[in-house]
Amino acid sequence: MPNTNSLSDMRCPRCKSTEPFSIEVTTMFRVFDEGTDEQLGDIQWNDDSYCECGLCAFSGTVADFTIPAQGGTA
Repeated sequence: MPNTNSLSDMRCPRCKSTEPFSIEVTTMFRVFDEGTDEQLGDIQWNDDSYCECGLCAFSGTVADFTIPAQGGTA
């Protein structure tokens, strides 16, 4: 079944799994010497972010895991 939320239009190009993926993200945290206490920003990634399949360990970028749009124009 295709993903419809955070991983919409994504699947592993090797094993065709639709989750889980490890994705390199950007966000903001309040950081102290002892560690962090709260996340201050949204989690963001883009097509160039590192992505790894949690089932077969295939890795690449988010773009590599994005399912091409069906149809289109010639």
